[in-house]
Amino acid sequence: MSFSPDRKYIATGHGSAIIRVWDIAKKHVRNVFRHRGGVSGVDFSPDGRFVVSAAHDCTVCAWSIRDGSGRIYSYSDSPYYSLRLTPDGRYVTVTDYSGELTRIHYRTGQEVRWRCHGYPATIAHMPNGTGLVTGSLDKTLKYWDPSFLGEFQEDTSEFTESLSFIGHTVRFTNYLYSILD
Repeated sequence: MSFSPDRKYIATGHGSAIIRVWDIAKKHVRNVFRHRGGVSGVDFSPDGRFVVSAAHDCTVCAWSIRDGSGRIYSYSDSPYYSLRLTPDGRYVTVTDYSGELTRIHYRTGQEVRWRCHGYPATIAHMPNGTGLVTGSLDKTLKYWDPSFLGEFQEDTSEFTESLSFIGHTVRFTNYLYSILD
């Protein structure tokens, strides 16, 4: 679930494949959007004009609050598990059940994918938009610095987390690299 930036609406989604946008003051449903599989994540755009959703039908969609139109952004071979927009609304970040993370440019739809965990992961963006953290059933939290993505272009197989928290242990992987740049 997600509150709109103005706190007038709340978007909910669940296993029934239905997203509802509730008008909080009027206590009624303003919009209803449908996926073909259970909804796994919803988030409002920073301007509150769109709701972005991910679902078990392997799609990521953006829905207009104003006119109800929808746009499909992404397909995956695995159902999506978690979704978040960056604080500036430029990117949609989703994870799927295979442990892959996909970062989608909101305007162009261009995607970058990489393996982030061996299991599904949840996502949190840093408030200033400089990085993101994923947490998984593999008992790790990983910090990712997306500024490194420009160096990998199409091949993200060498992209690794900058910092990992495994139980009570911290492992630095790209820290020195980021200091030298």
